[in-house]
Amino acid sequence: MTSFADEIRLIDQGILRPIYLLWGGEYFLEEQVIQALFSAFAGTIPTSVERKIFYGDDRKDEPFIQSLVNFGMFAPLQFIIYKNIQKLNVSHRKSLQRYIDSPDPNILLILTADNETKSSLVDQLKKSKSVKTIFSSTPEPEQFAGIVQTALARRGYTISDDAMMRLVSCTDDSLAHTFAELEKIIVSAGDAKELTFETVDAIIGADKKYQVSELLTAVADRDMKKSIKIALAMINAGDGMPFIVSKLFHFFLNIWAYPHAASFNGNKNRWNQKQEADFKVGYGNYRERNFGEIFQRLTDADLKSKSVNLTDEELIVPLLYEIINA
Repeated sequence: MTSFADEIRLIDQGILRPIYLLWGGEYFLEEQVIQALFSAFAGTIPTSVERKIFYGDDRKDEPFIQSLVNFGMFAPLQFIIYKNIQKLNVSHRKSLQRYIDSPDPNILLILTADNETKSSLVDQLKKSKSVKTIFSSTPEPEQFAGIVQTALARRGYTISDDAMMRLVSCTDDSLAHTFAELEKIIVSAGDAKELTFETVDAIIGADKKYQVSELLTAVADRDMKKSIKIALAMINAGDGMPFIVSKLFHFFLNIWAYPHAASFNGNKNRWNQKQEADFKVGYGNYRERNFGEIFQRLTDADLKSKSVNLTDEELIVPLLYEIINA
């Protein structure tokens, strides 16, 4: 099996396939591949590419299929993403298969799926000669360093061995945590392209008044005032929107999956008592909500934090208000 780093290297070299299946469900690995694919596909003129994204929970399968089949001669290149393809309505699967059998060279199609849900569609995609499958499951902590190294190299950065060891050893609870801290380290480094132990330790070693677990408990309880207070304190202590959003995203994934995942001993062994209690309370408080909308709000907030002229403080308050009070 080709390593994740080798897959990214092939993409960076411009060796592209018309359709990709990102199979595994690890958000940060998926984003690494998507960013690499967009850069390679768009080349030096990204404005010449129209980017579209669809979600399995949004029930917009007809527009998705139409975006594949109604492609005009003078239309811009299409970069199309469908998240959680295993949720594609059965009535549209034959149309997707017809496209896969004869993909359009002016469209790059990316499909994502977790590797925990049994799906005949995903099994079929993995066997298709037109589809390139990239394994994007949550890696073991000992693999974090290689993934970070690849991500940094693509952005023109290097990191010393002791700095890498410090980063990974302090954030090996999740890849989301590692990348959230990495973003803060890069900002702190300024114009420097080499990340040293001192640069990493200045961020990783900083004391925080609040832990992220306290924020997640407040959100699970739908305690608006406390959630905003903790989030603002975390931002003031150096935690940026990418870190907070990634934690909220994974937290709501666990809340959404709680009634099913809690019945499997493997998940119970992975959670500590505090986490399981928060997931249970969170499910009770949010089970009537549209989780697709929550995930969309979080994704939008993450994009805004990287693209609009608003501070993290200005972004976090309306985000929490929309999630908790809606």
